Amino acid sequence: MFKKIKSWVDKKKGVEVIHITDFGLFDNPFADDLAGTMHNIYKKEREKKKRIPIQPIDIIHDLEKGVNFPLTKIKLAIDDLEIRIKFMKKTLKQKYIDEEERALNMLKSRLKYPKYSHLFKWKTTTATHIKGLLDKYDLDHKDIKYYVRKIPQLAIQHMQLYSEVLKKVSKNEPKFSIIAPSKYFEDPKAKTDPILLAESPFGTFYYILTAWDKEISKVSELLDGEELVIDKNGNGKVEKKK
Repeated sequence: MFKKIKSWVDKKKGVEVIHITDFGLFDNPFADDLAGTMHNIYKKEREKKKRIPIQPIDIIHDLEKGVNFPLTKIKLAIDDLEIRIKFMKKTLKQKYIDEEERALNMLKSRLKYPKYSHLFKWKTTTATHIKGLLDKYDLDHKDIKYYVRKIPQLAIQHMQLYSEVLKKVSKNEPKFSIIAPSKYFEDPKAKTDPILLAESPFGTFYYILTAWDKEISKVSELLDGEELVIDKNGNGKVEKKK
C-alpha cells in the first residue's frame, strides 16, 4: 500500500509526502509508524540508486534555502489554537495532540521574533530541500545522538550559543541534527566533516549552525561578516567579525 502511495505522489507535481500529524488531522497512535514506513521506503530507494559521494562541506551553500513565516494575527491564531487544544483534551478526550501543542509553541515564539530577530542570523534550510540533496548525494540526516561522542569543542560552543539564543523565544530544549556521509553513521572510526543543524522555534525548518573538518570549524557562523556574541548574563548581540 505504501509503495502505491509513493508511486502516486512521485507522478504528481507539487505533491509532497508529509508527516501524517503535521496538521493535527488525526488522533492516531500509529501516525509515527506510518511516517516512519514512508521514510524507510525512500531510504531503501535511495540505497538502490548510485548516489554521488561527497563531503558535506562541499554542499553547504547548496543546502541554504530561504524561508518565510507570517508575523501577523499571531495572537488571534494562538487564541484559536488554545481553544482547539482545550476542546480536544476535555471534550474529545484526545491524547495525541503533540502537533497542535508544537504549533502553539511556534506561534508563541513568533510573538517574540521581532524583538530578537537580530540574534537569528544563521542561514536556513528545509526538510524538503534536505531530502532533495540526500537523493542526489550519499549523505544522511540524523539526530545529534548518533554523533554525540565525536562532537569537537568548537561545535559544542555553537550548540551552547544557539541554546542561549533559543531561551529568548522558547522554553523548549534545542534539537540538533547533523548531515554526514551514510557510512559515517555506521563506522565509528570514519572521518568526515558534518554539518550541524538546529530546529527553528518559529516553524518547520532548520538553522545551519556550522560545519567542521578535523576539529577545525570551517564555517564559523555562516553570517555575512557578523557574529553572535552572548555575554555572561545571556544577552546576545550581533557584532562585526574582528
